[in-house]
Amino acid sequence: MKSIKMRAIVAAFVCVVALLFLLPTLTTDMPSFWKEKIHLGLDLQGGTHLV
Repeated sequence: MKSIKMRAIVAAFVCVVALLFLLPTLTTDMPSFWKEKIHLGLDLQGGTHLV
């Protein structure tokens, strides 16, 4: 069983990573490499594509 200290470190790491992914959506004056957004496919945009 993992210790409480190790669980706290893992939880803190996950929170920091989540914050790094959320920062570009919260503010506009971020470095250029953080401004790149994920391009959604047609299924996630709710659109259709006729062949």
